[in-house]
Amino acid sequence: MGLFDFFKKKNPAPAPAEETTLQPWGVDQDAEVLLSQPAEFPRGIISLLTSYAMLTSEIKALYIAQMHTPSTDEAPHLLIGVTCTGNRIEAVNGLVAAIGASAYADQIIDFVEVVPNSPDSTSAYLLKTGPFFRQN
Repeated sequence: MGLFDFFKKKNPAPAPAEETTLQPWGVDQDAEVLLSQPAEFPRGIISLLTSYAMLTSEIKALYIAQMHTPSTDEAPHLLIGVTCTGNRIEAVNGLVAAIGASAYADQIIDFVEVVPNSPDSTSAYLLKTGPFFRQN
C-alpha cells in the first residue's frame, strides 16, 4: 500500500462502529490500525477533490474512509482512495494541490491507490464502501 501525501488535521470525526484493520506505511507492524467511514461526510473536501478529478481523465474513482492508529494516541484522519490510469503520482499531486490551496490545508489526509481485485485489505474495504466519485 502506498500512502502518497498528507496534511495536518484539527477536528477529526469519531470512528463509527464498523471497522476493519490495515497496515499503513510508517506504522509499526504490530500496531492496530482501524479503517472506518467518517461519522460526518466532509462535503467541502469531497467537493474540492471531485472538482479536480473532473478536470483529468486519469482519475477514474475516488473513495473515502478514515484511519486511526489507537497506539499513537492520534485522532482518526481521512484516507482518500484513488483509482487512476496513467501517472498516479501526478494525479494524486493534483488532488493534494487542490486541498493545499483551500481552507482544509491543515488537515491530515492520506492518499492510497485502490486496485480492483487486489488482495490488499485497504483496497477491498474501499471498494466495498463504493466511490464518492467515478468516471469512465
